[in-house]
Amino acid sequence: MQKPEKNIDLKEDIASIQKYKKSRDQADMTVFFSKYMSMIYAVCLKYLKNEEKSKDAVMDIYEKLVEKLLKHEVAYPKSWLYTLTKNHCYEILRSQSRVLEKENQAAIMYSDDVYRLSNIEEKEAELGMLENCIEKLETEQQQSVRLFYLEKKTYKEVTDLMSITWSRARSLIQNGRRNLKNCMEKKYESIKEK
Repeated sequence: MQKPEKNIDLKEDIASIQKYKKSRDQADMTVFFSKYMSMIYAVCLKYLKNEEKSKDAVMDIYEKLVEKLLKHEVAYPKSWLYTLTKNHCYEILRSQSRVLEKENQAAIMYSDDVYRLSNIEEKEAELGMLENCIEKLETEQQQSVRLFYLEKKTYKEVTDLMSITWSRARSLIQNGRRNLKNCMEKKYESIKEK
């Protein structure tokens, strides 16, 4: 007896999605979304282990659905939505992991133990070298590094501000960081040689 219920749910979900595709009215999409909102939140909570981050993730997924439902043909909406939610959580966790890695690298890169900075003048000189290295980056790398590291923008904000894809932003930031690190290391080597 449960199978007919599942088929009814599947037909209702597909009908809701088709109605949204035709009308492009978010109110129609909300009918489908609200049916699974508690499932989405539970999945987010399972992976993110934080109520506030999970609530934010639910809203992010809603925003993704607005676009993705228009682009994709979805045969099994519930499982598709579950996978979309899980992948979004993985993306958040990877992003958090990269931020922690960057903070650790920055702490090592600028620790007094590594470079033995003993006074304000040396620190100001280091900031000058850093700014000089940033200016040597290719224009898009420079812009993405400034937005991401100095202005503390997220990958999404960088992609929006620069009108580029998420993968392009990630590539620019990673390559910019690597080039910046190499430039700073060369500058420190030249100081040690003097």
